[in-house]
Amino acid sequence: SRGVADGNSSSSGSNDNSENDTSSSGGSSSSSGERTGDITYHTAADAGARNTSLPVRLVQADAARLPFPDSSFDTVLDTFSLCVLDKPKAALTEMWRVLRPDGRLLLLEHSRSDNAFLGAYQAATRSLVAPLSKGCDWSQDVPAMVGALPALHISRQQRHLAGMVVDIIAIKH
Repeated sequence: SRGVADGNSSSSGSNDNSENDTSSSGGSSSSSGERTGDITYHTAADAGARNTSLPVRLVQADAARLPFPDSSFDTVLDTFSLCVLDKPKAALTEMWRVLRPDGRLLLLEHSRSDNAFLGAYQAATRSLVAPLSKGCDWSQDVPAMVGALPALHISRQQRHLAGMVVDIIAIKH
């Protein structure tokens, strides 16, 4: 089964990309036919319409108090939201709580750069940047926050944009 997917991966963890493979076309189209480069953008409604056998339930909730039982999910994905949340550590703790043992936490986040000068610049300018970027605190040390969670091992960490964006795969043990 597949969920909302780009041309290279599936949000449900499946490796079946045949429907969304864009490697031969050099790009892809959105559901409206618009060219989008390397990524095909789909709405949740699009995914539900294509995958009628996949039950999808959209839930709006407080990230610091998720309404799911412990160990509910095999994968938790978060992109560019920890920087705008009031309680990012509480949100990460909730992600960890709802993750099953051996489950994967996938993060793509703004983070304090590992370049000391750039990191200091981010810290010095965060109060100026936040009002211009929906409240984003771009100087948080996301790898340290993830590393502080119990029984969670960072299996991959890559930095991008001079270290200001980090993608992390962490496994719960």
